[in-house]
Amino acid sequence: QIASNFERYLYYLLDCDTAQVVQVMENLKQKGRIDFTDEQKKKLKHDFSSSSINDTETLETISSFYKNTGYILDPHTAVGIAVGKKVSDSSSQLVCLATAHPAKFSDAVKKATNVEPNLPSSLVGLSSREKKLVTISADKEQIKNFISQNAI
Repeated sequence: QIASNFERYLYYLLDCDTAQVVQVMENLKQKGRIDFTDEQKKKLKHDFSSSSINDTETLETISSFYKNTGYILDPHTAVGIAVGKKVSDSSSQLVCLATAHPAKFSDAVKKATNVEPNLPSSLVGLSSREKKLVTISADKEQIKNFISQNAI
């Protein structure tokens, strides 16, 4: 999967040259890679940094954040915070937006905090509701009709 904001970033990286973006995206589709010039690599390194943490570090981040703030992080957000601290310098403020609800990862959260996160009220009882599956063909008109007939 390729996020639309990735293609948007390429657009700016490639000096708003739409033809070049199309060519790069097609090359990515065909070869599974993008070759950047040295100048583009320099800009990429300026715009992005990355790192990773393991499961133990993720749980430690959830635990320490909870102990220090009382806020329960989900594992994805914990990774963002821990990696953000790793790659940012102390002169910068770190802002991290939560990416999921901790109840979605209740086993990990409970392991890290010894607290069972509560489901949001909008999801209480959802798992016990009747499940429905409808298979329709990948036809635009059939999809539109299905949505129109089943929208609440």
